[in-house]
Amino acid sequence: GLVHWRAPQLEVGEQVEAGQELLRLDAGRLEQQRAQAQAAVEVAEAQVELARGELRAAEAEQAAAAEAEPLARREAERQEQLAASGDVPESVRDRAQQAWVEARGRLQVAEAAAAAAAIAVDGARTGVAQAQQNLAAVEDELSRVVVRAPFAGEIAQVHVEEGAWLAPGSPVAALVDRSSLRVRLSIPNGADLRIQQGARVLLEFPAFRLEDGTALQREVELGRLSPKAQPMSRARTLECVLPNQEDQLPAGAFVEATVMLGERSGIWLRPSEYRLDPAGARAVVVQEGRAELRPIRLGRAWIGADGSTWHPVLAGLRAGETIATDNLESPVDGGPVLVLEDLPPTALR
Repeated sequence: GLVHWRAPQLEVGEQVEAGQELLRLDAGRLEQQRAQAQAAVEVAEAQVELARGELRAAEAEQAAAAEAEPLARREAERQEQLAASGDVPESVRDRAQQAWVEARGRLQVAEAAAAAAAIAVDGARTGVAQAQQNLAAVEDELSRVVVRAPFAGEIAQVHVEEGAWLAPGSPVAALVDRSSLRVRLSIPNGADLRIQQGARVLLEFPAFRLEDGTALQREVELGRLSPKAQPMSRARTLECVLPNQEDQLPAGAFVEATVMLGERSGIWLRPSEYRLDPAGARAVVVQEGRAELRPIRLGRAWIGADGSTWHPVLAGLRAGETIATDNLESPVDGGPVLVLEDLPPTALR
């Protein structure tokens, strides 16, 4: 319909309450249809009353015919007996028989008329139901003339102006409730296997800074993990719920997330602390003054808070072994090694 009125609060950034009127459409055509539908209901109800009156008259005629038929039958039987004994002429008997036949005919006609009147009443009632249904349909359309906010929130977009024509399905506005935000995170394959119930997720919003210059952080509980991997990245989506009662954060904000899986001990190497040969990654293990180019298997890289990259050693090294972390291209397998500096284990993390 035609947009007849638009609420002043229907503007971007305005707060609206649940059930608040946002828009009204021109209801002139529908008001006319409602008046016609109401008149049709009244006519149908009048038809029901008329049919009921005809039914009552038919039922009264049927009752009178039902009372007259036994009397005519008994009179015909009595005249038959008198004519047989010769007390009355046969013409009297015949007239009595004729009267009985006519009484039965009137009863049958009255019964048929009563049945037809009952059917007419049912038909009139059906007409009332149909008229009421048509009226209800118009009333339903009239209820849609006023567009209300389905929930409390903020207007994010407005798609209509006064005087515009709205077709069915046309958007009116985008309404956002920021009291609780859904945060969707991409979880790499493999990491999702270690996510357990009770794990915590630390969210950091780089664009929102506190007074001390640090980024705004929030910690939320673990949400739902999608059973399907994304087509392009093959990562899985983890969805968490972030309370946002003070509306500090907008919908659609960028967030960095750290899923805290718990502590895990192991040997970690930076890319500069192992050799990358055509056969794969090798660590330079120093034993009794000689170098051993030992193959190692590394896990997925992890980026530290300072931006440095670390790889967990999944196989090939044991805690307490000594490795070279500098000048790694010089040693040969089994060759002598002169250790210039022996770093403590804590320096290697």
